[in-house]
Amino acid sequence: MTAITAARFERPRAKAENMAVDLWEWSTPQPDRQTVLEAVFALPYRVAHDRTVDTPTLPVKKNRVQYKRMLEHSWGITSADGARQMMEMLIAGDMHTASSDAVLHTAEMLTGEFAPQEWRSQDFAKRRRTMEIFLEHLATSNWMDPKQLWTDFDHWIAVRTHPSFANVNAPSVPATTRAWDIMRVEMTGATAALVGLITPEEYSSYASRAVAELQKHFRSWADAAASFWWGRAIWSADTIRDNADDMQGELQLFDHILTEALIDPNSPWRRFPLHA
Repeated sequence: MTAITAARFERPRAKAENMAVDLWEWSTPQPDRQTVLEAVFALPYRVAHDRTVDTPTLPVKKNRVQYKRMLEHSWGITSADGARQMMEMLIAGDMHTASSDAVLHTAEMLTGEFAPQEWRSQDFAKRRRTMEIFLEHLATSNWMDPKQLWTDFDHWIAVRTHPSFANVNAPSVPATTRAWDIMRVEMTGATAALVGLITPEEYSSYASRAVAELQKHFRSWADAAASFWWGRAIWSADTIRDNADDMQGELQLFDHILTEALIDPNSPWRRFPLHA
């Protein structure tokens, strides 16, 4: 079991304090705690589905074809069994967690040993090669693809040492990126329920397990948000490493919703903490 983390996700509100933010629509004044947790454990993706935040996932007719195409093109999911297999992998942290954690902490160790102005130096390059050899051994001993892990590290270092990264205002580095896997159960399973591949009741059982995994690995929604942020950042490195404008926009894509979720008193994450 991964040690419970204490990373903090703090950033300024994306809108002024006196501006109304109507992100959280509730179906009842006194919702059931477990129902809410299952509905909002992956809040950045939940809001996009245009539902009240405390309503269980139900099949829809609107945008059904669009959701099915997303499942097939982005996830290769075309059946109930495919959705189940993907959710099992995500809940277990078997999708990206191990490789992303290795990349994250190796990169932080490397960049932390040098001042930013030294990140283009020969000493940095020499130390980087030592870290890459370490990752190759780590991959081999943990049934990971050494070439893929090296590539992921190369792409992430390009992002992490880019001058634009200093303007991103990243949250504190978490102990694990596992929330990135866990929260994507919403993207796969909830969408599968929306289009009728699985029943809402079956998805609820997976959502309950996802909540339990978050509770096992994180002290708070803030910790889970930081884990989600860094996991997604490493995943996106392949497409943003060469473009400073894309880099900042992509890395800050969910900043507003995460900020409001952690600050707004009416948000489900504020009303229902991860741990009671």
